[in-house]
Amino acid sequence: MGKTEDGSRAFRVPLHWLFIVVGATSGIAFGILSVALPVYALKLGASAAETGLLRAATGLGMLIAVLPAGMAVDRFGVGRVFLLASAANAACVGLCALAPSVDALGLAMMGEAFTRAFVFAALASAFLHALPLIGLHRAGWNKAAISLGISFFGPFLGGALMWCVPFEGVFAIAAVMMGSANLPLRFIPVPEPAQGNEHRRAIGSRFAERRVSLASLLRAPGVPACLAAETLITAVFASFATFIVVLAVTERGLAATEAAWIAGVEGAAYIATSFLAGAWIQRFPFPVALGVGTAVIVPSLAGIAFAEGFALLFVFATTLGLGIGLMTLVITMRAGTLPGAKGEISSLFMTATGLGGMVGPAFAGAVAAAFGTPAVFLSFMPLFIALLAVTAIPARTPRIPSLIPSEEK
Repeated sequence: MGKTEDGSRAFRVPLHWLFIVVGATSGIAFGILSVALPVYALKLGASAAETGLLRAATGLGMLIAVLPAGMAVDRFGVGRVFLLASAANAACVGLCALAPSVDALGLAMMGEAFTRAFVFAALASAFLHALPLIGLHRAGWNKAAISLGISFFGPFLGGALMWCVPFEGVFAIAAVMMGSANLPLRFIPVPEPAQGNEHRRAIGSRFAERRVSLASLLRAPGVPACLAAETLITAVFASFATFIVVLAVTERGLAATEAAWIAGVEGAAYIATSFLAGAWIQRFPFPVALGVGTAVIVPSLAGIAFAEGFALLFVFATTLGLGIGLMTLVITMRAGTLPGAKGEISSLFMTATGLGGMVGPAFAGAVAAAFGTPAVFLSFMPLFIALLAVTAIPARTPRIPSLIPSEEK
């Protein structure tokens, strides 16, 4: 073990592997909960509609917390926020296990989502801070590791645990896994928390300063386009998991197992692209890189809407995941090259993620009710095309061939 230039602790294990361990461990904990909480809600007597409202409540809890979470990370430091937030999250998970009613469970789930936002904000801030050491081509590895836990290992482990362990034990295991992520995080170099007279300043002046800083970030080249792209891809990602199953089973007459394979391959393609394609997409100027992602996503959405049979749906789901992975890499690369407080930057992009996760399924549900399930996938196409058209304006598009663009050094 040694010291980095900023005085933080370093470890012999490569940084990117430490982030994979932290992200995957946290993701597995939340993946277990994603399976256990709905089942527990049904056990308490919740209807299908109430279960959906509980999901919406968790999304609202995260969305409320993301901006305060970024401020807290910049003020108190990554390690301290991650430690306290993971402990608070474990307490909220315990409250979920003890909830006597659906209403009480809803409040506990909101608390779990609120504290989860602080956990993810701290982890994202640490990753953006370490990205110059890790390499810009690995910009997607943090999200990919978290997704690997949330989408694959966590749900499988949660389902297995519910066969042999009571709900209290399942929740306890999830809480312990969340807390265990603090160990590898201790060896990741992170900036020191704010010192000096910061604690004496009025809260109002701090918020005023944050407003100015956020306004400056929003004016940075490419940032509005990246925020819009993050909202869009999250909306598609969140909508796909639900409506591809409906499309495959009810519209195309496939078996539930085949629908599950189609839903799973999209996530697998996204994760593989996030891990493997960074060095390739980094070679392109910013608008071209976004254009490559759009050029993959738009035909994939059309293909899913019109494809017949398992093979074509499987192929187009794969290419959709690939396109979303490419756009995620471009967005994270842009976030990683922005100057300023990393907690603030990560919270700004997490806000776009939260909006997409909430608005996307609601929008898709309204489209499906009015025009049918295939229209869900077609409805996102003009939004991506409009984003690409705006991004193509030269004055608004930075290049990302190097870690720090020349105009921001």
